[in-house]
Amino acid sequence: MGGVSVRAGLLRERVEVQRLVTTRDTFGGSDQSWEVAAVLWGGVRPDRGDESLDDSRQSASLSYVVTLRHQGPSPAFAPGMRLRLLSDGRILNIASVVDVDRRRSRVELRCTERPVKS
Repeated sequence: MGGVSVRAGLLRERVEVQRLVTTRDTFGGSDQSWEVAAVLWGGVRPDRGDESLDDSRQSASLSYVVTLRHQGPSPAFAPGMRLRLLSDGRILNIASVVDVDRRRSRVELRCTERPVKS
């Protein structure tokens, strides 16, 4: 009868959902910046790590699955948006969105992170 529930204890990470917005400047040009769409509790778990060659350089990326409980006026999640983990400031780019129970009560976001090169 009910949908798949999310145990609150699994959603321990504060997650800032951000979307890219374009604004016009006074000279007729455009400027892009990230706007906070929502701050939610989420569960973040590592999925896998990948390595690839970008412009003849080895590049690493980490994948995560982020589980969010849809609450009230939460934004519609979409690839191209990103998450900022408030605990450490890491940025996760949303690659895909899965509506787990098809009721939008629980959403799983497949995300990627490119570690900062030192």
